[in-house]
Amino acid sequence: MLLWEKLVNCNCLDGEYRQLPGGTTVRSGYGIHLSADGTIYMGIWDNDKMNGSGRLQFSSGASYEGEFVNNCFNGKGQYTWPNGSHFDGNFDNNRFLCYFVKLSKILNYHFPQISEDILVLIQLC
Repeated sequence: MLLWEKLVNCNCLDGEYRQLPGGTTVRSGYGIHLSADGTIYMGIWDNDKMNGSGRLQFSSGASYEGEFVNNCFNGKGQYTWPNGSHFDGNFDNNRFLCYFVKLSKILNYHFPQISEDILVLIQLC
């Protein structure tokens, strides 16, 4: 079922839902949720929580695109800050896990004899 609903606190939802016994409506399937503060979530819902693939755009301009489990960043994803800097990697319960920094272009600038085709990664944990 598709639903466009203006929720009590000025949140809006456009997407799929299901009704539980007793009549309670929960988000389930693909949907777009616009919060009163301007935060937008576009992605998969399960049991009224962000679960699966999605994109969360904050009113500050920051965003996260990737996997969610119970409303948390979990699995592979990309967090982007308002200035365009970003982190690509794995998340666990909204926390960054190990990530890699690509140094090829930096090394090529300082050592022109090194080919940009050489991929140099440093793992930071």
